[in-house]
Amino acid sequence: MSDSIFGERVRTNTSTPWTAPRTCAATVHTSTTIASAHDARLIAILDVDTNEPAYVAFARKERELGEAFAKLPILDQRALYTRLARVRSGDLLADKFNRLTVDRRTRLRNFLGDARRRAAASVKSR
Repeated sequence: MSDSIFGERVRTNTSTPWTAPRTCAATVHTSTTIASAHDARLIAILDVDTNEPAYVAFARKERELGEAFAKLPILDQRALYTRLARVRSGDLLADKFNRLTVDRRTRLRNFLGDARRRAAASVKSR
């Protein structure tokens, strides 16, 4: 307890400082890459092997990745955009993502890069 400038007793609690709510997923920092909590789901989408023709399977993967990207928090979308644009060695997600064709990679990266504009547009339309 301490005295405030107004003469009232003010309780100060230094054991639990205030923290802002989480706006992004938990990340694991390693020497080679930053792996987020979303990696397992995204890698699972890229690893699915079906008996479909290749163009159908890759179109489905692109659609599912787009849907998964849209569900990510905005900060995670921006971080993933940077991560996929600047691939580091040992980054399993980026390696598997780069196996997609150039046009699919470009569309998906542009979608991630456009996250702030989409968020602003959705707030503006409310």
